[in-house]
Amino acid sequence: MLEMGRKGGGTNNGLASNEFAIPGPTTNDFVAQSAAKGSVTYTSVPFMDSQKRFTIYTPAGYFNSSERYPVLYLTLGGAHDGSRANEDAFIFNLMDNMIADKRIKPMIVVVLDPDAPGGSSLGNSSFHGGGNQTSDKYVEAAQAIVDNVVPFVDKSFRTPADRDHRAISGFSSPGAQGFMAGARNIDKSASIGTFSGGFPTWPGVGVQIESKLHYDRYTGPDLNRVPDMKKLGAYIPQLNADANMKLVFMSVGSDEPLIQTFELMKTFLNERGVKYQAMVEQGEIHDGHNIRVSLRNFLPLLFK
Repeated sequence: MLEMGRKGGGTNNGLASNEFAIPGPTTNDFVAQSAAKGSVTYTSVPFMDSQKRFTIYTPAGYFNSSERYPVLYLTLGGAHDGSRANEDAFIFNLMDNMIADKRIKPMIVVVLDPDAPGGSSLGNSSFHGGGNQTSDKYVEAAQAIVDNVVPFVDKSFRTPADRDHRAISGFSSPGAQGFMAGARNIDKSASIGTFSGGFPTWPGVGVQIESKLHYDRYTGPDLNRVPDMKKLGAYIPQLNADANMKLVFMSVGSDEPLIQTFELMKTFLNERGVKYQAMVEQGEIHDGHNIRVSLRNFLPLLFK
């Protein structure tokens, strides 16, 4: 494993070189402040037919204590392999600041892109405004999170190693893949969530619709596609009223087409008798800012 220390007062905030953050309550959480800094470790683990590289945040004081920490697995996509140190800095800054203010419990955060060959949601599609239909590799990769990454983290870091102290969540199609991993393995994780979950990319699930939404307002994927909820439900029969979940969370931007899928997922969970928390984030679209807002809303709900 390669550990990267983080010095106080850094400028990394997850923005591109031609962008800047305006100081204020909207952005301060995502910029390095005076809070004690956690550490970031880059490592890899056998994952399907290759090695999967990923990033692990440990809270300030981790290496000077014997305490065990709960773990949040974030499936964000986009090559989380150590080359995204600046792009992911907003996560690390947010963790530092919210832990320091005691708004959230100290926790370990594992950031990974779980996609595998044949499992990508990017590229051209027969669905206008939608990503690719994925293959069975998508399901295999979701399971590999639980079978390969989770045991490695539990062995290598001080964790309680039980379902009540694990959470899996993420953004877009990788976020829906993390949701699948958790929902198919409820004995391994008691908390799951998605930020603008790309559920229509699950293999064989997406169906064409004639959307009532229009791109003059709604920005993002899946304008004319939603999941077939019967097919989606067949992938996750374990997620029901007897699953005893601590947290099932969903968020979506008010101005992105995936709000159609979000409403279908709410109905689906209601019919299954699953308690959940759902949040529509006003003015948000399907982009990096939405990830920030969703993550900040999600973190305080964990590990209570």
